[in-house]
Amino acid sequence: MRTLVTQLSKGFTLLEILVVLFVISIASSSFYLLFRDPVQFESLEAKIEQYLELSMYTGNIYGISQTGIFLNYEGEWILTEQFDSSYVRSYKTNGVAQAIDKNELYLFIYPGQELSATAFELSNGETVEL
Repeated sequence: MRTLVTQLSKGFTLLEILVVLFVISIASSSFYLLFRDPVQFESLEAKIEQYLELSMYTGNIYGISQTGIFLNYEGEWILTEQFDSSYVRSYKTNGVAQAIDKNELYLFIYPGQELSATAFELSNGETVEL
């Protein structure tokens, strides 16, 4: 009687290793895209336009400071969105330019497309008219 002796494979083939590496790379890239925080760069003008419309529809008053955008709710200012506008140096109201303090609300957005300022001066010297 004859017995067949088979040898056990003691490793992986190159094709198996490449397939596993391909699957791992696809999974890791999809998880990276899924879990990373999206960074959105919006200009101050775009934010003001967005909150002008929001104020018109909701009837709320919004205030913008150098650290964020606030909602006036029952006399309290509540932070609604972190927004860095530290590049704004001064604002103009009734033709008078005023410097901005760190935590000062320098722009108020009222329902009916009303703004408390007419222009901004940026840190690079540029003036933005509203």
